[in-house]
Parts: sequence; C-alpha cells; structure tokens
Amino acid sequence: MALILANDGIDASAKQALIDLGHVVDTAKYEGDALLARLAEVDAVIVRSATKIRNPEIDAGAAGNLKLIIRGGVGVDNINVDYAEEKGIEVRNTPAASSSAVAELALGHMLSLARHIGEANVTMREGKWLKKAVLGHGDRRQDARTDRIRSHREVVGIQMPRARHGCDFPRLSPA
Repeated sequence: MALILANDGIDASAKQALIDLGHVVDTAKYEGDALLARLAEVDAVIVRSATKIRNPEIDAGAAGNLKLIIRGGVGVDNINVDYAEEKGIEVRNTPAASSSAVAELALGHMLSLARHIGEANVTMREGKWLKKAVLGHGDRRQDARTDRIRSHREVVGIQMPRARHGCDFPRLSPA
C-alpha cells in the first residue's frame, strides 16, 4: 500500500482505481511549508501543471518516503527531473494524456477551415450572407462524399475512427 498525494486533483475514477488497488490517495491541495511537510510523508506525488516540484520539494520528499513523482501531462517542465533522479526519486509523465484533445482540436480546425466558418462568422455579424463565398463553388466546393482528410497517425489519426463511426455529422448543405 502506498500513500499517494494528488496535489493538483485527480479524476474521481482514477482516485477510485488507486484505492481499489489498496493505495491511500490524498487529494488535498498543499502549498509552501505544508507541501514540504506532506511530501516527506507520501510515497508518490501526482502533479499537473500548477504544482512545481523543484529542489526544496525534492529535498523534502527525499528526506522522507517519496519514491515517485508523476506528471499528469505531456511535459515535465515543472519538475527538476535531474535533481530528483540524483536523489533516487523516479520521475514519470503521461505523454499521450492530451492526444485525444489535440486530435479533436485539429479535426475541428480542419473542418472549420474546409467550411470557412471563421469567415462566415465575421461576415454574418456584419449582416452579410455571402453563401457562395463561404460554401465555395466549382473546385472549392466541399462535398461530404468526396472530402478526404489525411492526417498524422499519432495526432489526428486517433480521432478519425470516432469521426467515421462514433459521431453523427449532419449534412448542412445540399449535395
């Protein structure tokens, strides 16, 4: 059984999964001296971007039981990784944590560009309805039957099965 501090919060299902594995999870938010004291008591700490784990925090944890620092996110810029490893504390992150969100955003931007949504938004607010300009015509026409989105498999490729099978995209323009 490990005592785990999730200092920047954690999803309720993730907390429950850790508890089901026999761990004790503290989701309180500690700062300053209270954080230093708590790091000396825990076996692992999970942080997102709000909590910085620098030399004083690492020293406090190393003086106690801290064995693992986990960054819930892509980078570890808020953790002094080299110093933690010198002190015998492992550092891990979750590099694919935001892949779905990035893929959804990229797909949304591609659809927005294909349908000229930004341009249509501005002109509609100006009281103009420039249907032909925003829908396009001829080779600019975006037809749902022939559109092809080619994407990088690590980012947008994650969302493509959802876009093809998991979403109901209504057709907004006539064929």
